[in-house]
Amino acid sequence: MAVFGATTGHRWEGLSPLTIKFYGKGEGLYETHDGLHRLNSGYLILNEGCQYRVVLDSEVPVHPYALFLAPQFAERVAAAMAETADRNLDNPFPEPVSSRRFFERIGRGDNLHRRLILFANEFDHWRTDPLWLSEQFHDIASAMIAQCGDTWREVNAIVASRPETREEIYRRLWKARDWAHAMLDQEVTLGDMADIACMSESYFLRTFKVNFKQTPHQFVIDLRLERARSLLKETTKSVTEITEAIGFQSLGSFSWMFKKRHGVSPDAYRRAIRD
Repeated sequence: MAVFGATTGHRWEGLSPLTIKFYGKGEGLYETHDGLHRLNSGYLILNEGCQYRVVLDSEVPVHPYALFLAPQFAERVAAAMAETADRNLDNPFPEPVSSRRFFERIGRGDNLHRRLILFANEFDHWRTDPLWLSEQFHDIASAMIAQCGDTWREVNAIVASRPETREEIYRRLWKARDWAHAMLDQEVTLGDMADIACMSESYFLRTFKVNFKQTPHQFVIDLRLERARSLLKETTKSVTEITEAIGFQSLGSFSWMFKKRHGVSPDAYRRAIRD
């Protein structure tokens, strides 16, 4: 089942079925066992039975999507993906593989994210067509299964002797990464992120750089500039207000960094977008 709506405010807490959350416009703040997640340009998978809380509070309407997957639907798709063509013909209803757990973290820029963007772009045209919806859910579930495999390859690439240690390091790194994303409007320090990950600052910094190919500071700056572009395009907030909203310490430092990255000042960027 797919749920879509436009709202400026929403709060809810409870248990989730297996669900994919993403936004066509705007953002929401989610809290799960794995920490805080600011969901805007990306997606969040919630496992069946996940206890979570969501807060939407926006000056302009946001467009959240929630795709609820029926029990064992993803497992049946995974079982079909694992079968050869001959075996699919001989056994068109294979037994579902054991229930898998997805990492509850913000995902973006991968094939699943691209599938969700395509779904959102076409949803208004086809949402009353059950054939289209069924095809989309199968395609999205297939992308979920493939992404889960990619994630476990990332986990296994972490340098540690025990599989449990590799998984724990991965979870802690992502918990700190998503927390920093959620706290963009506030000061974020290396010590804060290391504390969230329950690691020493030195080990956290080294491990973060190895696994994400950038430093925590580079990651936060990228997110803040991306958020600034969105606010410049979608709101009437002044550049000073945007500076505060994305956690920059001064208007001068924000304007300098924005121009360094994009070649124009924030005001010039906004004028170009509107023209």
